[in-house]
Amino acid sequence: MSRFGVRWLIATLAGAVTVFVWGGLSHLVLLEGVGFSQIADEERIVSALRASLPRDGLYFLPSIDLKGTPTPAETAAWEARFRFTNAFLVAQAVDLIVGWALTGAVIARLLPSHQTWR
Repeated sequence: MSRFGVRWLIATLAGAVTVFVWGGLSHLVLLEGVGFSQIADEERIVSALRASLPRDGLYFLPSIDLKGTPTPAETAAWEARFRFTNAFLVAQAVDLIVGWALTGAVIARLLPSHQTWR
């Protein structure tokens, strides 16, 4: 291996370790206290969700039918509901690894790039 190749490999590994360590520290230290909140009256909410959800799956509320092509009016109505209500992601009987892998993709597709968090 050439000298450049060795230096490139060392720099790549050092960068990977740095990013890994920074990711761990930032999640443990900077985001302390940020995360999931407890739900009041959880039993009632969970039983209502179980009764309302037609089958196992990953659900996003407020929902929009993404299997077809929503009309501009449907999209505008959904965006208005999304901007002025809380958004929820519900996984029912989904393998957690698949659920977490899909979560980022679902949120990335649904959120407009200019959306700001309140």
